[in-house]
Amino acid sequence: MPVKALLGLVHLSAADLVKRNIDGVDIQGNDLLLDTHKLLPAPYIRGRLTRVSVDSPDLEAVYGDAADNVERAELWRNFFSLDGGTIDFGSLSMHPVKIIMIDISSNPWFDLDLVNYREQFASGYTRMTPDAGLQMFIPDRRDIPAKPVPQNDSIQWFKNRNIPPPPQIVASTRP
Repeated sequence: MPVKALLGLVHLSAADLVKRNIDGVDIQGNDLLLDTHKLLPAPYIRGRLTRVSVDSPDLEAVYGDAADNVERAELWRNFFSLDGGTIDFGSLSMHPVKIIMIDISSNPWFDLDLVNYREQFASGYTRMTPDAGLQMFIPDRRDIPAKPVPQNDSIQWFKNRNIPPPPQIVASTRP
């Protein structure tokens, strides 16, 4: 049943139902005009609202002609890019920073755990870019085994050609 008709049956208008003087709410006839700059905290979005949909529990708002861009972006993997400045983590220092962390899971959210990043980084793989940056391919935190398999990364094989390398090194270099 349309709300306007229901209000008409009981001889009410939207103005009768809403308190006056709410900063950010304006009533014109039976329409409520909401000023998001006054009602919501920063960051603010400006633009022509072209579509609103509810996919419980989320409310999706599309501004302008962004629908095509949103659909194209949904095909991308999640990533986190750091460019410029300085970073020091573990024994790695980079000046200037050129790192892109790429989510290798199929989950729509990037589950990057900054508290336990070492386990997450060690479970993925990294490659150097031609401009001396890093591409880090990282699994979600929940995809990492509860107890990591202990690895024997003994350097003794490096010091002696007659000792074979550890199996995990040989396995990671095979195509």
